[in-house]
Amino acid sequence: YKSPVLKGTVTTVPVGTTFEIITNAEITTKKNHVGEIFTATLNQPVSMGSDIVIPAGSEVFGQVTYSEDAGRVGRNANMEIKFTSIKPPYGHKIPMMGKIVTKDNSGVLKGGSIKQQLVKNVSSVAVTTAGGLAVGTGIGAIASEAGIGAAVGSITGGVVGLGYIIVRKGREVNLPLGTKMIISLEQPLTVGQ
Repeated sequence: YKSPVLKGTVTTVPVGTTFEIITNAEITTKKNHVGEIFTATLNQPVSMGSDIVIPAGSEVFGQVTYSEDAGRVGRNANMEIKFTSIKPPYGHKIPMMGKIVTKDNSGVLKGGSIKQQLVKNVSSVAVTTAGGLAVGTGIGAIASEAGIGAAVGSITGGVVGLGYIIVRKGREVNLPLGTKMIISLEQPLTVGQ
C-alpha cells in the first residue's frame, strides 16, 4: 500500500539533511572491497516539517567506493562509503547520494577507533544520549583496541621494539554490526508517487 502522506505529492529533501542509520553487517577493510554493496537500517524517520517523508525502519543501501588496506609499516587503512539508495517498507528504491558525517568532514573512515571519528549527533537530528554513546562501540572495536595494547605490552628490549615498529601492520577500518552513524545528503533526495 502507499503511505497516505506521500500519495500524489513530490517532496524534495534538501542537501545537507542528516539522519541516523544502523549497519546491518560488519564492514571492514579486510573483507569488504570497492564496489561491494551493504545495507543499513534508517534509525529515525526523515521528516519535512511535521510530515514523515521516509519512515524509520527503511532499508538504506551503501557501497564501498574506496578502500585501502592497512600497510605493513603501521599505515592505517582508509575506507570511503557512499549511500546510493533508500527503500521504504511500502515502496520502491529511491536513488540518493549520501556520505558518512565524520568529525574531519572528509567522510573517509581511517583505521583505529571508529567512535572517535564518527559525529555522534547533529543539531538537526534528535539522537538520544544512549544512542550517541553507543556509536562505534562494538565488540570488534574494543577487541582491536585491546589487541594493539596487548601486543605493545608484550614487547621488551629496544632492539625487539624497533623490529616491531617495522613489521607492525597499521589498523584496519572495522565497523561492527549495529554501528550507529549519521549520514548527510550530498544531493537533494526526491520522494514522491
